[in-house]
Amino acid sequence: MLAARFSALGVGLVSLTLLPGCQLVPKSHLDAAEAQNRMLAEQKNSLLAENENLRVHSRRLEEQVKQAEEELAEMEERAGPRHR
Repeated sequence: MLAARFSALGVGLVSLTLLPGCQLVPKSHLDAAEAQNRMLAEQKNSLLAENENLRVHSRRLEEQVKQAEEELAEMEERAGPRHR
C-alpha cells in the first residue's frame, strides 16, 4: 500500500513535468509534491522502525512462552503422575 503511494507520487511528479507542450510545472505544485514525498518518506521510516520494534517484542514474548512451557514441564515431571 505504501509502495503504491510512492509509485503514484513518482508518476504524478513525472506527469507534472511532462505536461503537453513541455510547459513547466508551477513551483508551488512542485514544492507541494516534494513536501508530500518527504512526509511519506518519514511515515515509511517510522512504520519500518515500529515494525522492527514489534518483531523484537514478538521474539521476546516467544522466548518467554517457551521458557514458561519448559518450566511447566519440569514442574509436572517433579510432581509425578498423580498430579497430572
